[in-house]
Amino acid sequence: MKRMLITLLPWMVMAGSANAIQSRSAEVVFTHFGPIPEKGIRVADECYVPLDFLDKVGWKYSVHNTSVVIEGEGKTARVPLREFDLGRAVPLRMALDQIGADTFWEPDNDRLQVCSTVTKIVVKDGNVQIETALPTKPRVFRLAGPNRFVVDLPGTRLSRDTVQQLNATSTRVAQVELNTVRIAYEPGYRPSLPLIPGIGKSFKWQLDPDEDQGPIEVPPTDPPEDPVKTVTAPPTVPVETAKPPTAFAGPMTLDLESPNRAQMTLKITGTLPKPATFRRPEPDLLEIVLPNAQITAPDSATFSSASVTDISTRTEDGNGILALRLARPMGVELVANTGSLTISLIKPNVGNGKLAGKIIVVDAGHGGHDSGAKAVGGGTLEKTLTLKIAKQLSQKLADEGATVIMTRKTDVFIELTERAAIANRNKADIFISCHINSSSAKSKTTGTITFYHGQDAIGQVLADCIQSEIAKVSKLRSIGTWSDNRIYQSGFSVLRNSKMPCVLIEFGFINQSTDLKRMVTEDFQSSVAGAIVKGLKVYLGDGK
Repeated sequence: MKRMLITLLPWMVMAGSANAIQSRSAEVVFTHFGPIPEKGIRVADECYVPLDFLDKVGWKYSVHNTSVVIEGEGKTARVPLREFDLGRAVPLRMALDQIGADTFWEPDNDRLQVCSTVTKIVVKDGNVQIETALPTKPRVFRLAGPNRFVVDLPGTRLSRDTVQQLNATSTRVAQVELNTVRIAYEPGYRPSLPLIPGIGKSFKWQLDPDEDQGPIEVPPTDPPEDPVKTVTAPPTVPVETAKPPTAFAGPMTLDLESPNRAQMTLKITGTLPKPATFRRPEPDLLEIVLPNAQITAPDSATFSSASVTDISTRTEDGNGILALRLARPMGVELVANTGSLTISLIKPNVGNGKLAGKIIVVDAGHGGHDSGAKAVGGGTLEKTLTLKIAKQLSQKLADEGATVIMTRKTDVFIELTERAAIANRNKADIFISCHINSSSAKSKTTGTITFYHGQDAIGQVLADCIQSEIAKVSKLRSIGTWSDNRIYQSGFSVLRNSKMPCVLIEFGFINQSTDLKRMVTEDFQSSVAGAIVKGLKVYLGDGK
């Protein structure tokens, strides 16, 4: 009964105060269909669309007095019917929630993105299988730099429940746009999928040797799209001859040095074929990658900055690498301008830089009736492992002089918003949430991940410091640090609602035998807890 009330309450409130809630025109971008001509009406977070909209996406429906029954993608949804100036309309997000789609409003506008969840990606022995909740129309094309084939799934998103079984080193899967999943193959492979595949929810193809390395002819009526702005070879020019121009980077000047930020400008002559990126091999070492660029950087002795202690350059795979050794771990932002690249170093506010005296909130994921992920065959539960690790971490932090607050010390359920609220009420310096990863089936996926929220530069450097130390002791594969936007468009609730630097750590996969066998040991639980403490000290500048 409680669940039913939760489902009905938003509509009851909306119906009772319809005149008090502002409504405005909205656009809908629907999976592979793209923008739908029929405009909708946005009321709060709901999007109402006319009945003609349902015809456009191939759904059948029947009107029953004040409600509409919708048949779509083999599922049934029942939603209320409402009158607007545009005529009779139904709540699209409510219907899609029942059918099993992912929807989100784009930031700062009234455009609703409707995406299909990718439920399965299996690559095994050269065979590929893809399954999605809603139909999609794959795009197949070749990218240069390096020369490789790509399959994009427009209007789709990965989720935490997406089954991924990738035992082929030649395959990469990523959420390259908020509404596009990409499957890329290393040079030497090509998918047997037709150049212009049909629309569907299930696809199978093979990985064949790519021997000719020649261009792909794509009909002008259906051009390939490249959401990440990677340069593609023109259809009439072989990929091998379509070399991007070389850019020259330098000199670099210091524009700003303050207690909170250091800002530098690197002059760029020519055009970079792809945007500059950065990586962090060590917490205090920043490497900026400039595609197909030659770098002339200032000598460390002549570049006076309290934030940068050493500068070096090198060439790697044809790309210029600008290496900055930092005085301490810092966040970074890169902004491309016409003829220059702005490099901003963001300094964490760490007070006296000591762990002793800091307020740290340690959150053991799940609890009570929410067991979290379960090992294959039952037995080990995520909520049990997270509590054991959280207790070890709390004790080690207390031993260092930190003030530790646990969101739960026993097997009880705590709401997600309350976990972040505990940290906010206590004005915590850092929030750490402990979790165990899983996929929907027995999997070969293994490893640890540390998440930070959105594009938060400080959260990222905190995650980098912690993940770097966990990788040294876990004896499991280090997947790295990820923005939580890669999982959910709005990110994880506990990170999104926390007002201090925060991370969520997935220590391993509970449904992977190697990970599970390691995670249940006292050595693992003690080692990763100690690694988190060390990572925090590196972040704070409290020794290494």
